[in-house]
Amino acid sequence: MEEAGGKKAFKKMLLTRCQQEFEEEIPTKIAKAIEGVEDKEEQDYHSKIVKKKYLGHMRFIGELYKVDMIKNDIMLWCLKTLLQDFEEEKVECFAQLMTTIGYSLEQHSAALLQAGKPNASEDLKELWKSANSLVEGSSGQPVSNRIKFMLLDLKELKQNGWVKRREEESAKTIEQIHKDVAREEARSARKNSMRHLGRRVSSGDLREKPDEEGFVKVMRSSSSSMLSRSVSESGPPLPPKSNTLRRSTSYSVPQQSDKQEKSQQKPARKVLSLDECEKKTKNCLKEYFVGGDSDDAVLTLEEIVAVGTAGSIERGSKVVEAGILLVLEMKEEHVQKFLALLTRAVEEGKMEKKSSAQGLNDPLEFLRDIEIDAPLAGSLLCGFIAELLRKEILEFSFFLGTPEYFRRDGQAARFAATVLKKLELGETKIQEHLKTIETLMTDDDKKQHQTPQLLLESV
Repeated sequence: MEEAGGKKAFKKMLLTRCQQEFEEEIPTKIAKAIEGVEDKEEQDYHSKIVKKKYLGHMRFIGELYKVDMIKNDIMLWCLKTLLQDFEEEKVECFAQLMTTIGYSLEQHSAALLQAGKPNASEDLKELWKSANSLVEGSSGQPVSNRIKFMLLDLKELKQNGWVKRREEESAKTIEQIHKDVAREEARSARKNSMRHLGRRVSSGDLREKPDEEGFVKVMRSSSSSMLSRSVSESGPPLPPKSNTLRRSTSYSVPQQSDKQEKSQQKPARKVLSLDECEKKTKNCLKEYFVGGDSDDAVLTLEEIVAVGTAGSIERGSKVVEAGILLVLEMKEEHVQKFLALLTRAVEEGKMEKKSSAQGLNDPLEFLRDIEIDAPLAGSLLCGFIAELLRKEILEFSFFLGTPEYFRRDGQAARFAATVLKKLELGETKIQEHLKTIETLMTDDDKKQHQTPQLLLESV
């Protein structure tokens, strides 16, 4: 009881001190700091220290809010107060505080709105309206370019899902530095391997490509040339093959049948390179998303993959890869549309199931990089994979064959657990798949969650 009472007393003292620091005006703080100081440079120095401390205090208040020590309505009141009387220092504090709590504040306000309490969402809209008026100059207040750019950066941060494009630099341990170096080396190695793979694909196939009409020109080999030379040197030249054939068959088959047979021969099927597959897939999906026909889209995918010809699994995996990388930066409706096309193509035998597993390798490996510009990419990819598992296009064990970087640094176990939770399976099936998750768990995962069951419960 004494320990609980002590915690409550400390919390009350902490919040009271925070309130006092917040309510005290910056000019008052500066006046106290420079009291008795006559040197101009010294005054500027102390003023900057005060402003820096106040900005740090704003961030501290934001962190308290994020751990539920300060209520939602109090934070909205603080933000509103900072914009109420226009002062550049307070607007800067508003930007700092909103940067810290913006995501949490929006989530809490949205939850209250769903619960039938719209006040928080309305107050939040008014705050953004006031901030926009300062940027646009419609507030009637003279705003410096520094503050305008600060608010524009804040607006961009909101549009990007509150994910910063660059992580804030802070002191790192030796272990963290070693991990960063290893991660950067692995990323460079992956990029180089992908570049070399593209070269091998483009230059590795030495067979002659079909011409525009679908025919392949057969080149005479050096051995046959030498044979013909040896024959010509040792004896008289042989009569042309075509004349001999024509004479031997002139009594049984009309000469016109030769022409008919040639005209009836089907041209060789043109096979696309992986780069062409990627480009054609993206064009097909973009056209389909703006109102195209699903039958036409599936037919295009069938032509790209060309099931039954050499390399169809690789071409199919490129279709899956290109499609996923495209839709992860779009809306959920586009993800669902591509999922429907892919499912139909597999069910109708126009794409092999193996292509789906292979096509997920790059999206999973580069997921963290993708999430910098598309914060919802992880959630969308989880849902996409869950649907493929439901339709038995994928098996849950495919996670064991995912790229090493994803399994080591991409939180593969947590990702797989999130997918498993979306499937809503029975207890027997869950226990089977938990073995896969246990295999994926890293040492860090096992420190945080001793068993895969605990990891599953945490997501």
